[in-house]
Formats: sequence, structure tokens, C-alpha cells
Amino acid sequence: MKKFLLISILNYFVIFNIFAVTKTSISNGNWNNASTWSPSGVPVTTDNVIINTNVTLNVDIDIDPGGSITINNGASLIGSTFMIDFNGSTSGGGSLAHLTNYGTLTVGTIRVVKNCGYSKIDNFGIINVEDANGTTSVLDWRSSDTLYNHSGATLNVLNGLFRVSNQSWLTCNGGNSKATVINDGYMNVYDAQFHAGSIFMNYLIVNIEPAPAPGLWMG
Repeated sequence: MKKFLLISILNYFVIFNIFAVTKTSISNGNWNNASTWSPSGVPVTTDNVIINTNVTLNVDIDIDPGGSITINNGASLIGSTFMIDFNGSTSGGGSLAHLTNYGTLTVGTIRVVKNCGYSKIDNFGIINVEDANGTTSVLDWRSSDTLYNHSGATLNVLNGLFRVSNQSWLTCNGGNSKATVINDGYMNVYDAQFHAGSIFMNYLIVNIEPAPAPGLWMG
């Protein structure tokens, strides 16, 4: 029995380490270049990614349950035609897919792929979402958690639709999981929609621009 328990514990740590690698950028370069990262190798969707340099996003990427990206002060992740998909766990208390930005993030599209998925953005720097896609949202927040634009931060969605909606919220964790956006900084948006099952809390400035922008819709 002791031998079985020891093997089980060792197996647990081996599996955990396989899926919870920390990748740190050590040079300016492309996301999918192994030499950009330490330890060497392109990050996978469950890695904890730390960006300390200027990384070019030249592929679409996903953040899966337990995965995270942190962009530190003075660093950047730039890929204005590429996409970040969040795939947080849909089970109550499940693993988070998390992005924290202290620097600059520029992408084409940000999406939460599943209603009720536990995905979170903490923005302390600048986030630019640059795609223009008609009535299809370019920042699509359907999370059971929060997009938090903190004090001093800026979120720009100047060409497309910023949509916050979780139409399955009544069945997400007993109705206690609503897609939430908190703005304590500056939001500049072209078209924003906040649907049923969403929460929007604004404590500073939301600019609707450039004119003639569709504006802000809540319903």
C-alpha cells in the first residue's frame, strides 16, 4: 500500500509538472520561436507564460484551464491580426484561464470560447483590440469571471464590437456566474453591447469613439 501511494504521488507530480510549465521570454522575438523562451520551446495552452520582452504574436493562441499569460511593465505582446481564445473551465470552482497585463497587448480579437468558462483579464497597462468585423464581436466576453480594467489602465476597442454576454448565466453555478466588466480606468470603444446575464460597473471614463460610433447598448 505504501509503495502504491508513493507511486501515485510521484505520478501526480510528474503529470502536474508536464501541464504547469512556466515559460519566460528572454529576448525579443516571435511567439512560435523556441529561442524566445526559457526554458527553450514554444509555450503550450496550459503553460504559465511570463513576458519580460517585446514578443510578436504571429499565430493565434489559446489559454486553457490553469494556463496564464503575464505581460510585465515595459514588455509587450503585439499581433494586431491574431487572436487570443480563453477556454476556462466550465465547472464550478474550476481552473481559471488568466491574462494579466502591465505592459502593452495588441491583438486582433479576444474571445471567451464557452459560456460559463472561468476566464479573467486584469489590465493594468494598455490593451488594444484592433479587428473590425461588422456585427461579429472582436472582444467577446462570455466568462463566468471578470474583465477588470484597473486604475490607470486603458482598453481600446476602436474598430469593432465589444460584446459582454452570458446567455447561459441562469444555469451557470446556480445563476451566480455572470459575465462581468469593471472599469476603473479608461475605455475607448466603438461599439459596445451588454446583454442579459452581464454586469458592467464603470467608475471612471468610457469614451464612445470614433464618431459616428454605434455607441453603448444595454439590454
